[in-house]
Amino acid sequence: MKKQTKNYKKIFKNHVNFDWDTEKYQIHHVNGNHEDNRINNLVLLPTNMHITFHSLYSELIFYKDMFEMDNNYQEYVDWERIEKYLYLKSSIFNLERARAISSLQDDPAFYIKRLHEEEVLYAQKYDKEI
Repeated sequence: MKKQTKNYKKIFKNHVNFDWDTEKYQIHHVNGNHEDNRINNLVLLPTNMHITFHSLYSELIFYKDMFEMDNNYQEYVDWERIEKYLYLKSSIFNLERARAISSLQDDPAFYIKRLHEEEVLYAQKYDKEI
């Protein structure tokens, strides 16, 4: 019998105790394991940030594989995209901390505020619009 995974959206919603627009925001598994639905592995991200993060992560894996085959490949690396990935990684860390703090304070408004702040910072730096 196939192992059933828990509904991570329900787990997250029960923890933060608020609804969100599922077209504008998506839940990200911090460690990349979609079977790991512990609350400390779930963080809400703006959809554009979430999609971009996974796209850039895939590129980094490609770069890593190319480096292992040929050290001269470095000249072809798009360092701005790597910087963008690292920026998103830090945003995810900030939101993960905000979610943890908001749960301790039992104040989802704190988390929502931080989510919006990260979204605005990302837009200012990369998208130029939200």
